[in-house]
Amino acid sequence: MLMSDELQYYPEFFDPKDLHNAKDIILGVNGMTLEERWEKETEWMRDALKSFRNFNKDSVVLDFGTGIGRLAKMIIEEFDCTVYGCDISRGMLDYSVEYVGSDKYHPIFFNELPNYKNFFTNITAAWVLQHIPDSESAIRQLVECSRPKSYMFVTDLKFKSVPCLKDNSLIWGVDQNTSNRAILEKYYVPLTLGVLPESVFEGNTDNVVNNAWWGNLQLAN
Repeated sequence: MLMSDELQYYPEFFDPKDLHNAKDIILGVNGMTLEERWEKETEWMRDALKSFRNFNKDSVVLDFGTGIGRLAKMIIEEFDCTVYGCDISRGMLDYSVEYVGSDKYHPIFFNELPNYKNFFTNITAAWVLQHIPDSESAIRQLVECSRPKSYMFVTDLKFKSVPCLKDNSLIWGVDQNTSNRAILEKYYVPLTLGVLPESVFEGNTDNVVNNAWWGNLQLAN
């Protein structure tokens, strides 16, 4: 359903009932099992981050929209660096501490980000910007907490898809006219842009591959 004044943003959608539900909220699946997509996509992201050569043991990473810490855990395992996992859901962050299981991991709420100005060398944002009603304000906040010439890895839909309530029922508010990629390119220089590989997102071609993008970006200033 198209975004309208009749729809009310419903952030409680992101509060998980249990660990399996948390994974389902983070990814959602069509054509493959949840665990298959979790494993395949995480390994693809691991290979992508390694290929960029801008992560190392001295990196200070913000995993924005961390959920239960899927990327945070992988980044710590691969690069042995410090990762802050940011989310709006206390339930997700509670699960993330146990899931990541590292003293290099630090969970923070989104409203704490103003305390981290010019702090992060890298940001990851996987499948999160698309769900934020005012994503431009969120992106400006990410810019403010980043060091000069820092990096961002992002996967995102080509349009906004925001969980909303209408008549007490969950509705996905869709805005085809808002492109987070266009907003990001006000602040970041694209180093690499691509489409998502069908081999990783098997069975999700219509929902993901054809309607999403990924990028390795660098802050312009």
